[in-house]
Amino acid sequence: MRLFVAIALSENMKKPLLRAISELRNVATQGNFTKEENLHLTLAFIGEVSTSRVADAKRALDKVSAHPFTLALDGGIGRFVRSGGDIYYANVGGGNALLSLASDVKRELTAAEFAIEERAFRPHITLGREVTVSSPVSSISIEPASMTVSHFGLYKSERIAGKLTYTEIHRIELLPR
Repeated sequence: MRLFVAIALSENMKKPLLRAISELRNVATQGNFTKEENLHLTLAFIGEVSTSRVADAKRALDKVSAHPFTLALDGGIGRFVRSGGDIYYANVGGGNALLSLASDVKRELTAAEFAIEERAFRPHITLGREVTVSSPVSSISIEPASMTVSHFGLYKSERIAGKLTYTEIHRIELLPR
């Protein structure tokens, strides 16, 4: 089972992202663009694990203690350069609360002996993968939007009838202030 930990996005956050994906698609010669139901902010990628380890991941994530915070789109689009097409993403801000949450998630999963990527956490929302563009994307902007993050989840990633599907299998509520 392929697992990751993420923040689900509100409809308020998805609308400007979907407009940006549409604009990106218009200047792209190729690409796999994120579907509305798959928009999220990844906190940690766990990868393939046996079904028997899912309970361990749930227990580890239940140890994470954080308070609700504001997540915001900052209007910018970035890219990770890759051979075969780049990954385009929306920049997001959540301040120290977001960085602390990602760090705590990684710490608890590592303590539970999950092999989590060592690279630094770079908060972003993927708009498209393997994207090649025919004209600059500098004209594409993302309208500001924000949401209160009150929970995060453990998700499984699978192909159902050929369609990439993310399903929340465990929800962790953040502690009220």
